[in-house]
Amino acid sequence: MIAQKEDVGALRTFQQSFPTPNGAFDLAYHEQRWEDMMRQTGVEMTKKTVRNESL
Repeated sequence: MIAQKEDVGALRTFQQSFPTPNGAFDLAYHEQRWEDMMRQTGVEMTKKTVRNESL
């Protein structure tokens, strides 16, 4: 996936065309927008997501 490769520019472009809660969460995480990340609803919690959220 795009977020796993840490290509934030590609993630941002993809998210603009095909917005998803997980994409918004990952983008906020990579841009260090912690409040936006925590406010995001509808995120499918995976082991990686839970690990990121606990930081």
